[in-house]
Amino acid sequence: MNALFVILLTFWATSAMAITLPTLPTAVDSSLLSVPTVNGTTYNATCATLQAQLDTAAAADVSLTHEIILATGTLCTGPYVLKSHNGGTGWILIKGTNYASLPPSGTRVTAAANAALMPQIQYGEDGAVAHVGCFSAATGAQRYRIIGIDCVENTAKVPNWAMISLGYSSAGATNTGYLVLDRIIIRNRDANLYALRGVYGDAEQGNTALVDSEITGIKASGSDTQAWLSVSNKGPILIQNNFMQSTGENFMLCGASPASDAVLPRDVTIKLNKFSKAPEWWGTTPANWLVKTLLELKCGVRVLIEANDLEDMPWNDGGYAHRLTPRNDSYSSPCPGGPGCIIELSDLTIRYNRYKNVTNWINSIGADDGIGIPNLETKHSKRWNIHNNLVYGLGWLCGGGADCGAIYNIVDGASGSNCQDYVSTCKMEDLTIAHNTIDDGARLFCVTTNGQVNLDFRDNLINNNNGRGIFDCGGSTSSTYGLVRLAEAYPSSTWSWVNNAIAMTGNGETIASPNYPTTNGNTYPSSASTFLWTNASTRDYTLQGGSPAKNAASDGTDQGVNCTTYNAARSGEGGGGGSTPSSVVSGGVRAVG
Repeated sequence: MNALFVILLTFWATSAMAITLPTLPTAVDSSLLSVPTVNGTTYNATCATLQAQLDTAAAADVSLTHEIILATGTLCTGPYVLKSHNGGTGWILIKGTNYASLPPSGTRVTAAANAALMPQIQYGEDGAVAHVGCFSAATGAQRYRIIGIDCVENTAKVPNWAMISLGYSSAGATNTGYLVLDRIIIRNRDANLYALRGVYGDAEQGNTALVDSEITGIKASGSDTQAWLSVSNKGPILIQNNFMQSTGENFMLCGASPASDAVLPRDVTIKLNKFSKAPEWWGTTPANWLVKTLLELKCGVRVLIEANDLEDMPWNDGGYAHRLTPRNDSYSSPCPGGPGCIIELSDLTIRYNRYKNVTNWINSIGADDGIGIPNLETKHSKRWNIHNNLVYGLGWLCGGGADCGAIYNIVDGASGSNCQDYVSTCKMEDLTIAHNTIDDGARLFCVTTNGQVNLDFRDNLINNNNGRGIFDCGGSTSSTYGLVRLAEAYPSSTWSWVNNAIAMTGNGETIASPNYPTTNGNTYPSSASTFLWTNASTRDYTLQGGSPAKNAASDGTDQGVNCTTYNAARSGEGGGGGSTPSSVVSGGVRAVG
């Protein structure tokens, strides 16, 4: 053994890992979590009277909760504007006559089962203010709850820009917040009509929520689309138990510059949702549609992605379930907030999610690549914890000759050297990847640039087939791998690679000491059959008795997903949304379908 490998192994085995874990989000105001009792006035509306009654309710006693009831079976044309209403504790509820027949709170509605119970409003524009959709919040709009409304496309308007706007994006509407979309349907049923966004979720006062709802048919050719997009929203934001479908990003934060650092999205909880791409968008080159990512973050502080289903992500735009890339995209003009407008992605937790049939799992960067462009710098990525996720079907519908089955990439743009909060480098800091169960991988962990800060990779149970291991995914700057690559990527920091069981045979790399971490509980069997999963072909990843992964983790539990916490976190899924929820079994993880 040469001297270099002796030094590397000694460093790895004896270093103390002082990694900092993320802070979880602050929850939305508790008043958003349940439908308030009406103690004010009830208004019965028609399409023709709805705006006037919204205006009257907004001017009524703000200490009381009023309701506006729109007759089911009507087809109205928006936009209906939510006027200034703040300073009190009362709400304005907008709902249909069949409200009581809707599924209860906590149950996801679907167009197939529930649209007939809802009034229908089609996208509209008022001429003076374009792109305002079915509903649009005006300056000062607060404490509105829209319940059981079916928001649909309007083929007379091309494109349908944002079906619902909650604030800033709607002609600069400010001071909006405490806005809840509850058991609503947003859909574009026209096969050729462009609908660019389901919800533009900007709200300077935060406390916005989408719950128990369905968004489908959001698509465009050559343009980005989102089922939900927030750029200027100080949070908290709650996205819970929804079915969300879009050709572009099903959910996205930023992608443009927030109005100021004060309204950069913070305290975001995304849980119990299903994100997928529609079958007509699958394939290597779906006709016309710009297919991108299931869930993308270009900014965010204190973000929790928990107990969601993310599936059917084909090879398009890289085919990643997640792009986690802090980036300021105002290349054509300075950031509106000037030097104080700083993009960051910090305190991120991804846990208890199920990923089914995605080409690649996670692509990330440590800092933006806007070197030399004024006001494009970001803060560097820090404090991410990715744990207890079930991932299978990697490499799904991958284009010929493409790299498929990637598990985790750190691909810093332009060497990741352009950030506004320098530590010693502008790279990823404090990344934890632990207790994940991953099947069908072909590329384990790669880093393009050196100078990363703190990695803890432990207790994972991974079938990496015959794929690449630890390597430089830039492909041209280095041929090193394994321990040497870790030491290059993390030259001045601690790193930990502990108690992982990774089925791989090397793909030209020697999976043995001194090339790979083979002490501290790490094993590299040639086949995942040694894990004794109950039946990987039917996606049952419970461990059979006698599995070497049982109680083999560094914390004394099983390697891979902690079944008890995984099942508990996912038990509240409301179902619906065009699919049956993933089933769970006592003491294990079972993924059906």
